[in-house]
Amino acid sequence: MSRLTAQVLSRAFVGPKLCRDARWLDIATTYVSHRMTAAVAVQKWGTVLQPIVHWFLPSCRRLRAHIQTARELIQPELDRIKENPLEDETFTSLAWIHGFAQGYIYDAGLAQLRLTAVANHTTSDMVTKILIRICENPELIQPLRDEAIEAVRGGRLRVAALQKMFLMESVMKESQRLEPFFLLSMFRYATETVILPGGTTIPQGTLLTVANPSRLDPAIYPDPEKFDGYRFVRMRDDPENAHLAPFTKTNPTNLNFGHGKQACPGRFIAVNQIKIALCHILLKYDVELVEECPSQLIRSGLLTVRNPGAKIRVRRRQEEVSL
Repeated sequence: MSRLTAQVLSRAFVGPKLCRDARWLDIATTYVSHRMTAAVAVQKWGTVLQPIVHWFLPSCRRLRAHIQTARELIQPELDRIKENPLEDETFTSLAWIHGFAQGYIYDAGLAQLRLTAVANHTTSDMVTKILIRICENPELIQPLRDEAIEAVRGGRLRVAALQKMFLMESVMKESQRLEPFFLLSMFRYATETVILPGGTTIPQGTLLTVANPSRLDPAIYPDPEKFDGYRFVRMRDDPENAHLAPFTKTNPTNLNFGHGKQACPGRFIAVNQIKIALCHILLKYDVELVEECPSQLIRSGLLTVRNPGAKIRVRRRQEEVSL
């Protein structure tokens, strides 16, 4: 799933050519693990030696080699953007960052890898959980297909059509409500001592995070432990709460993307990327869980993940509309 989401994200990040390049996809899907391995290796040495030993540690040398390869792969695309800045095909995050830089010297390859790092793993985790939820509730498959068919009637998936896929968005949000990537959110560091209105003092240097128990509050979500794919479709019909139904909407009872001015800006990209991936999967394939393989939700520290042993049986089908 990580490779699939990397390809979808890379189409928006670096364009139609690199999103199909196996070398780029290999780097995009392994960058985070290689970076973490290198960081752990460096941390074993004292701060005095770290600036020296990183040049010799195998994990650090491998990471530098991958970053250099990424730079070399991106450079031809960057050159094309410089020559044709208004060309539709080059309207990617690579082009946007280049235009925003306005001549400022920056590392384009590393910038794209860091962008991929914050987007790919969370998105692939979400697509995995949503797809398993759909397989666990097969009665949703045909209604979701019908919605996807309607969205693609014009021959292309456009943003306006994606925004009308209310059932798919409800399934996505309900899955995220029950299976958030992190059980806590909004990690912060107090740069100075803060006294809250109630008198609570937060000393300088304190690490803070916010729990989100309201996602399972029966006063907010009836029968909160149950997966209900239509929960947020019905919410759109409630005049008082309709504004809370969209997947990207944050509020004090939905903190999966944070809240306020520091809320995750990437959620607006993620919602469309996930819908596009699910449209392709559901229209082109019949999917079902392999029953003998465990697929239950596992809690690991602050993370929730589906059992890595889960498998989905996939069978090619003739799609009703061409994507």
